[in-house]
Amino acid sequence: MWPGSAPLRAHPHTSRREAAARIAWCINNKAIGVVTGEVGAGGTAGGTVVLEGAVASLVSARFTVVSQPNPEVGIRGLCGRIVTSLGGTLK
Repeated sequence: MWPGSAPLRAHPHTSRREAAARIAWCINNKAIGVVTGEVGAGGTAGGTVVLEGAVASLVSARFTVVSQPNPEVGIRGLCGRIVTSLGGTLK
């Protein structure tokens, strides 16, 4: 899907292709996307590879990737991570 992404060529797993297609759909449709997975399923390493491949060609001034690998932060922690990643401060 992304020609310059060697990790996608090296590991063509179905789940990674599906994640890449979903991320591409979000980008093409200007949608907010959330990529999730089971704890311990390799999402931090595998998901990061797919995500980096997907956003490598994007204009960084127009897109922000927020990564939250810790599933135990709760909704307040997730919202806080999004706010601070976008340059805001928590009150």
